[in-house]
Amino acid sequence: MKKELLLILFIFIAGTTFSQNFEGTIKWAMKIDLKNAQLKDANKGNGSAPQMDVEIKKLEDQMNEPEFKKQMEANPQLKSLMEENLNRLKSMQAASGAGAGSFMPTSVLIKIKDGNNLIKMEGGMSDMMGEILYIKDKDQSYSIRRKNKTYSVLPKAPESKEKEPVVKVTKTSETVKIIGYTCTKYIIQVTDHGKTINQAAWTTKEIKDFDPNALSKMNSSGSKEAKFYLSGVEGVPLKIESDNGEMKMVMEVTELKKTPLDGSLFLIPSDYKLVKGIGF
Repeated sequence: MKKELLLILFIFIAGTTFSQNFEGTIKWAMKIDLKNAQLKDANKGNGSAPQMDVEIKKLEDQMNEPEFKKQMEANPQLKSLMEENLNRLKSMQAASGAGAGSFMPTSVLIKIKDGNNLIKMEGGMSDMMGEILYIKDKDQSYSIRRKNKTYSVLPKAPESKEKEPVVKVTKTSETVKIIGYTCTKYIIQVTDHGKTINQAAWTTKEIKDFDPNALSKMNSSGSKEAKFYLSGVEGVPLKIESDNGEMKMVMEVTELKKTPLDGSLFLIPSDYKLVKGIGF
């Protein structure tokens, strides 16, 4: 879904813009506001509940098959994974009745070392999402589930062959202090197929451990629907937001600590099992 794609994109912007020389942790607060009444109603589960019921029953039937039961008993990791998937579906079903806000995380904690990122979401259904590990040398991201000792390879976003939207970036004179750093506001207006998306970034030049090319690199990946446009924006973003008329998402850094981290945090443990089909 577009909301989840946008969320993941924001998270990776949050990590990669610091990745060149920065080592430490960064915490972002998140807020999502659904403004479209029809979209709010859709997220109350009125339209998705029947399909969710079907998916839950299908998984329960599979887990109750005699042969599959034997496989789960012989493989505790498989059993744990299937139970987690079932719990995740049931939690999503419950969350849909409360709206999208109860599903989405409220904060993101990012650990960074040598260009590697370990991302953990907090609040909402973050326990079901696991952690995201990006290994720079492999240029690859993984979904990590420590409870089950499993991991999966996250697919890379395909390159879009569609015409790029028209993007207008305006630097304003508006400044604000965010965790002690002076930030300048940029307004970013994106027009695509007659639809306008309003974005904004508050950036600072007071953080030196920063790759100045990171922002422009971000514009070459991801789908247009979930892209945050940062070409022409200078400095490190400490607050970013996007408003497409139906949903407004805001992320803001609340904590930034430069501290040595153990390199083992950015490795997949040798006893973890690779599984397929696990992601967002």
